[in-house]
Amino acid sequence: MRRRAPRRPGRGRAGAPRSRARPGAAAIFGLTYDRSHPPEHSTVAERDDAAPERVVDIPSDERHRFGTVGELVDASDLVVSGRVAAAESGRIFGAGDAAIRSHVLTVRVDSVLAGSQRPAGAGTVVLVEEEAELADGTPVRIDGMRAGRVGDDGIWFLAASRDPDFPGYAVVNAQGRYLVGADGAIEGGDASDDLVRDLQTLGREKLADAVRDTAR
Repeated sequence: MRRRAPRRPGRGRAGAPRSRARPGAAAIFGLTYDRSHPPEHSTVAERDDAAPERVVDIPSDERHRFGTVGELVDASDLVVSGRVAAAESGRIFGAGDAAIRSHVLTVRVDSVLAGSQRPAGAGTVVLVEEEAELADGTPVRIDGMRAGRVGDDGIWFLAASRDPDFPGYAVVNAQGRYLVGADGAIEGGDASDDLVRDLQTLGREKLADAVRDTAR
């Protein structure tokens, strides 16, 4: 099942332009909380265990946006190595059949690889908001990238929120997250993307080194 996602707003409030300094950063922060309706959806654990046929694949206009690791770093306000310590239900954006609920990941930072907006250092946390599910609780994958889950460990390319209601981040797009698998290899979000496939071959340490070198 495929459906076109509602166009994402920029990194400020609804209708605000994107930052010229980060033209490639995709985020969902211009949205407002739906405070009038309590969440009616599956738990994070249930969503993680969903059968593949229940997952809805949604393409976005941010797919295949970057061609090099340099472009990916330039589009990021912060690049960290870290592990997801918690996941909580977030906001609803869109309406009707196009409505999607986000969730908010708490990522505990092992090291900061790049970015002007630096947390205090290793052991601190950053909040990362992602599209997670339809309003009825059906899990979604955006451009092939599943929603994050507790225990996910890897490298995160993040765009900062400019919404005062959410002082956190979002992954820049499906090229911007590389998780460590059971075999120690890293896996990017969008398996169809040339840059993702190239960066996966580097492994975690060499990708981290490439980010640091690019950011100097």
